[in-house]
Amino acid sequence: MSDEVKINLSQVKKGVDFIRESLKNKKVIWGLVLFLLLVIIIFSSWIRVQNLPLLIDATTGEYIPVALDPFYFLRLAETILDQGGLPDVDSMRYSSAMVEYSHEIMPYVLVWMYKISSFLNPEITLRYIDVISPVIFFILGLIAFFFLIYTLTNSKLISILSTFFLSIFPPYLYRSMAGFSDHESIGMLGFFSLMLGYSVIMKYFDKGKQLNYIKGFLGGLGLSLLAILSISSWGGVARFAFMIIPLSFGIFWILKAKSTEDKNKLVCFLTFFWVFNISTIILGVLLGFGLESMLERVFLGTSSLLNLFVLGLVTIDCMVIFFKEKISFIPKKILGKYRIFFSLTLVLLFGAFALALKGVNIFSLVFEIIEGLLYPFGKGRTGATIAENAAPYLNDWMGQIGKWFFWFFYLGIIFIGINISKKISSIKKTKILFSVFWIFMITGLMFSRISATSILNGSNFLSQLFYFLGIILFLGYSVMIYLNERINIRSELIIISSWLL
Repeated sequence: MSDEVKINLSQVKKGVDFIRESLKNKKVIWGLVLFLLLVIIIFSSWIRVQNLPLLIDATTGEYIPVALDPFYFLRLAETILDQGGLPDVDSMRYSSAMVEYSHEIMPYVLVWMYKISSFLNPEITLRYIDVISPVIFFILGLIAFFFLIYTLTNSKLISILSTFFLSIFPPYLYRSMAGFSDHESIGMLGFFSLMLGYSVIMKYFDKGKQLNYIKGFLGGLGLSLLAILSISSWGGVARFAFMIIPLSFGIFWILKAKSTEDKNKLVCFLTFFWVFNISTIILGVLLGFGLESMLERVFLGTSSLLNLFVLGLVTIDCMVIFFKEKISFIPKKILGKYRIFFSLTLVLLFGAFALALKGVNIFSLVFEIIEGLLYPFGKGRTGATIAENAAPYLNDWMGQIGKWFFWFFYLGIIFIGINISKKISSIKKTKILFSVFWIFMITGLMFSRISATSILNGSNFLSQLFYFLGIILFLGYSVMIYLNERINIRSELIIISSWLL
């Protein structure tokens, strides 16, 4: 081998070694990840503004939105700009019914964006800001989403891939295009910010050693600010937060209250959850949403009853833990192992008594909840005929998002269940059975409503049996594991699984 070849090979080896050492440097890795994130943002934003020339009205030369609903927010923004605010009644919508304007912040944000932009460039119009705003909110939402996924997975690769998939996801692409200036883009920014804040707080609580009620208070107050941002951005998507947060927090409490002896931690958790809920209601009322509306969103709505139930459960369970020495009518050994069921019984009894005082039949409420699970948007005309309200069939869902995305999603959920099984037990049989029941439940939830002509159409007995049997079997086996094993699942995994469900 000639000297020249040896020198070249030596240089190549040095280059490979340099790259290998550089990839061990966290700053270099983060620089590469942020560069890829920037590429995704530029590419996906470029796609979303390609229709801008088509949004100019040929008769007026002004920009116009691409759909009917965005015109409503544009009209509100123009009213604010002209009159300095919104009147008490929207005279253009059922004037005899005295309909109020929307309390969402979208039109106010548009006005402020226009004022700042026009100060820098006087040629910019409100209508241009209106049609370009979805892309701006999309960019901010994508950044929040990247850090949300990184917080939940602690993986830069998964975070980048997830962000890329979201950026090209067909339904999300359409609703964040230039001109689709409805509340979806800013709403998803608010929702991702809320979930990011919640994930960071729960991760800190999970690992924190010196927790107290002050940290719980500050965490709850901070999260309530993000919650009201989500509600005022897009009230519809915020309803999901008041299912995901209580479900994951309830699971987190049940697992931590069993394993921890530190009562300061429990006080911190309880303070956090109370402050979060009460502060959200107070802030919503101050922003003009109305007390009745906020109570319905946070506690009393069909989708938020879970939140009220979890709040009652963790409160009563915390009291039982603190005063269990004074509970003499139940043997200490039984109370220690089955404490959560004792607390659950008390919650149900108090709840039934409160409902009776209000004149609500608890059995009617149970059937209403079951019907809500089967028909999320109701069986009435609106739920059955309005496209965006109708519960989708699986075939329709797959058609909207694509088969590849669907099967990635399905396999991802299975992977999450298998990953959870690794944290709940050291016994191989238990892990396998947990994974099997998880897959059966997920399959029942997703494949019990395939199409209107399928044997699994979501309405017949077989479909509903498949749907509920998976849930019952999984919950039953999970309870058995809880009673006999020491379960140690990270808060991030609890949030991911609750969000998937």
